Parts: sequence; C-alpha cells; structure tokens
Amino acid sequence: MSNDDLELLEQYLDGSIADFAVPRLEKILLDSHEARATLRTLATLDLGLHEIALVHNQDSVTKSILPMRTTSSSASRPWAKSMLVLSSLVIVGLATALWLRSNPTGDEPVADRNVATVTGISGEIIWTGNGGAVFQDLKQGTKLTGGTIEGTSPTSWVELEFHDGSRVTVAGDSRLTFSDFGQKLLYLKEGNVSSSVEPQSPDAPMLVYTRNAMLEVLGTEFNVESDVDAISLNVTEGKVRFRRLSDGETVEVPANQRVRSSDGISLVPQPIPARASQWRSNLNQPYCTHGKWLPRTETLPPRLELVHYRHKTPVGQSFMIKNAGMAVLGKDGERVGLSPVSKIRIRGYAKQNQKAVFGVVTRNSNGDFAGYYSSSVPNTFWMNLQTENGGVGADKLQPFEVVVDVADLVLGADLQKANQSFAALPAGLVVDWVYCSSPSDESDLEIAEFEIFRGDAD
Repeated sequence: MSNDDLELLEQYLDGSIADFAVPRLEKILLDSHEARATLRTLATLDLGLHEIALVHNQDSVTKSILPMRTTSSSASRPWAKSMLVLSSLVIVGLATALWLRSNPTGDEPVADRNVATVTGISGEIIWTGNGGAVFQDLKQGTKLTGGTIEGTSPTSWVELEFHDGSRVTVAGDSRLTFSDFGQKLLYLKEGNVSSSVEPQSPDAPMLVYTRNAMLEVLGTEFNVESDVDAISLNVTEGKVRFRRLSDGETVEVPANQRVRSSDGISLVPQPIPARASQWRSNLNQPYCTHGKWLPRTETLPPRLELVHYRHKTPVGQSFMIKNAGMAVLGKDGERVGLSPVSKIRIRGYAKQNQKAVFGVVTRNSNGDFAGYYSSSVPNTFWMNLQTENGGVGADKLQPFEVVVDVADLVLGADLQKANQSFAALPAGLVVDWVYCSSPSDESDLEIAEFEIFRGDAD
C-alpha cells in the first residue's frame, strides 16, 4: 500500500476526504487486504471508533461507528456513503477476530499475533489488549499483541521492543496505543514517549499520532511529549517528518533539532538548547502537572495538592500512596541537567508534621528514560517533614521548606533490581519530573514551589 493510499485512509477517518476521492477509496478497501487491515488499526487507535462516536452522538448505529463528514454534494449521493459505510462495517466486524484475540483464561496474555515484548518495567503499568482485557501484572518478557499501555504515576515506566529491535519507552503519566501489521502505528494519547527505531521500509514507515500531529519515522531516536493543546518533538538521531493535522503543515526535523507545535504557530525546527542548571516552577497555570491544582487565594499562592495513586513494590505488592509533581522545562523549553552539586528546594504547606519523600524522574541526553531517584534517610523510606510554628490563612496550613542534595538521591528500589544499566546517582542526567510523595494515611500536603539550583551558587 502506498503513502498516497494511507493518506486517503487518514482523510476518511478525520472527515476531510474529497468527493472525487470516494470511489478510489472504495476500490482500495474492496481490493486490498492490507488497506482494510490498516483502516481497522487506525480506527482502533482512537482515530475512529471511540471518540468519533462520542463526538458526533448519532442516533444511527451505522453513523456512530464511522461517520462520513462530506460536502453537501457527496451527501446527496447515498451510494457513496452507504457503500463506504458497508466496507467499514465489514472491517469493524472483523477487527475483534483478526486483530485482538480474546483471552480464554483471563490469566496471561495469549501469544497469537504478538507484536512487542516488555523488556523493562517499573511502577504501576496497565495494559489493555486481547479484545479489551485489562492486565496489571506485566513483567519483563511478557509478550503483547498490541493495544494500549498506560503508566499511572510519575514513576511508572515500561519499555517495549518490536520484532525488528525497535524500542519504545513510555514513562510517567502516559497512554500509548500501538500495533504492528507490517507497519508500526502508535497513538500517544497523552504523556511522553521516546523511541529508538531500526530502519523502516520507505513504503511502511513508523507512524506516531498525537492529538494534533502525525510523525513519520524511517529510523531514528526521538522523544515526543503530548499535551492537551501542543506537542514537542526532540530528534537526537536521524530525521522525523512532522505533520500538523489541523492545517497539514509539514516539516522535516533533523538530528539535534526540535519543534513545538500548537495552533497558530509556524513549524520551524530549532536547535535543541543546551542544558540549563537552574529552574523554578510556575504554578500560576496547571501546565504539565500531576496532582490537584489549587488556585491562588488571598493568603496562599497556587499549589499542587497530593492525590492518591497506586504504587507497586519490587516484589509486586501494590498499595496506595499520595503524589504530586510537575514537568521540568526551562522558559524556552530547554532541559535542566543535574550536577554533583545540584540541590532541589521544595516549599509548601501542611496541617501538621508528617512523612514525605521527594525525588526526580530523569532521562538520558537522547531522551531515553534514565530512572527515578528519591530522597531517603538511613533505615527508613520516608523523611520526617517539619512544618513551621503558627498557621497561615483560615485553614491553618503551616509552611515548610525542604532542601535535598542531588548527591543524596537514591535510585528507586524496583529499578535497582531491574535488568537495566541505570546509574546509581542522577548527576549528569536530565530532569524530566520533580515530585513529592507521602503515605496515603497522612494529612493533606500541598506543594507551592519546586526549585533546582547549584549549591555552589547559593
């Protein structure tokens, strides 16, 4: 199947297909098994079945599965619409049987049509596949048949390897749908993904979709961050073709370049900036945060309140914990690097003295996940957080301030046991997230500011 055929399928799914192209698409779908498989996969990647049905909310079952948004002239020709919908219904009807096989036992993923293998994992990871079955007990070596992989906390991490050796890493609060029917198709619904892609066929490049962009990859190393209204792409090796879906603007991003896309801004690749050594959070807007955002009051600045999530221990036990954090990006999008003399300052409010832990999620210079590191004291996991005397405001929250030396941060216990070469200390790595955690039974804890600075400049 050619790139022109693939683009025609994409135009159909996003409703931009022209009248004159409808007969050609019908012929492609009726004549080509590959085209039908590709459309089925694209529909499964949230570009069709689920969200389009919700958005259009049609009374007709047929229209709600794959609605046809055309001009008035095409709408006046019912044969074009009905025949294409008929083809679509056949494709959708075959999807469960041919793409995702149901799990007969409910215990382990079945091995039929495996497309990727889990080669690294930590924290709480959820995989939805095999006809909609949900699995939470993934481990290194588990084979997956495609579907959706999701991290549920800032310290979640999973690495997938496809049959050709291409690797995809999902870290933090991220959700990625993936498949491989001779062509790798990924849909990053939210969060962060980094990839090291082996050379792909020019006729079947890896395609990475986000809410507002499509990336075409022939073989490279890159990192993608998808937010609600924007996407950032950093290319460290090779070249990636970047196309914005809203207006079709396309640009090729070479090695050591980056591009950030949001509506109304022209796509212009820029050099990846040098690492910064200092950074301070800005919580006036809840941008790239994890936790409950609290706006400014008369007596308190904007804060992040810790929220519950599930944490998994190295031995596989799950328990609830509280967490809040945010992405670390400089004012111009530059990354912040850690040195042996770097320090992290955390300011916030609590109703009483309590236990907490502070840490960072890191990446290597090429964008790969490099581990998470947290503060600790001998023989204990939690630090004793001391608040100041007196109350602030009507809710009697008391301020606190903690300064953590990067040299005292410890690699996560589950990563220490993983079969991966994580550094023992985070010095020399790039900070992706900063976070604060506390036991689930502790009182409310709110973070007002994170700061990274060099101790020799303090």
